[in-house]
Amino acid sequence: MFHIVICSAGRVEKLAKNTLRVIRHTHMPVLIVVPYDELETYKAAFPDRFVIGAPRGLVKQRAYARTLYATSARILFMDDDISRVKRLTMGQVITIEESFDGIVEALFERMVLKDCVMFGVYPMCNRGWQSDTVTKDRAYIVGAFYGIINSIPEEVGEDEAEDFRRQLRLLDSGGHCIRFNHVGVQTQYWKGDSGGIQRQEETSKAIFQGLAEKYPQYVRLTQNRKGRPNLRFIRDTNS
Repeated sequence: MFHIVICSAGRVEKLAKNTLRVIRHTHMPVLIVVPYDELETYKAAFPDRFVIGAPRGLVKQRAYARTLYATSARILFMDDDISRVKRLTMGQVITIEESFDGIVEALFERMVLKDCVMFGVYPMCNRGWQSDTVTKDRAYIVGAFYGIINSIPEEVGEDEAEDFRRQLRLLDSGGHCIRFNHVGVQTQYWKGDSGGIQRQEETSKAIFQGLAEKYPQYVRLTQNRKGRPNLRFIRDTNS
């Protein structure tokens, strides 16, 4: 068994059309965490869902959600705008629908067998890039879709680069994570709308640079094709 936690803000319609549609066949408990001042709006929109309020901010909402579960709990965190979850099967990427629970359960089990406490998936759906491989520790675990044992280090810091920070703090604590490259998610990154993470170039650069300087054994500062700051994991030559 695992718990599904979705943090959202200002995006009732997007949540309904995307993530809630993706998990419509789940039998797992689902918790929606929203800012206190939007609680009644979300409750009215989703009267059959368990919706709670928390301080505003992705990190704060996830941190509050984690206080509600035992340290042994298995939690799947999903963004509110996941439009597809697909897995690579026989050279084709197939949308996961009715089999969602079984596939995620299997990911948790494989994670534990690999002595890991967090798993991620490929950050996009692409038949040419997804592969039937796993990468331990040194592959980016995107914050849009990831599973944890609730004993990992607590959520801290700014919303910007929160996924990199979570993974780096886990590695620095001696924990391990794994990415399953045969499963991918389709979502919108760098959204820029009222509910997404609001980014400013100089602030972003400072945050990413700070992480690179704090964890030089794991990552180096780089930029993506659009010139935005990013981090790249350094290959572990000892593994």
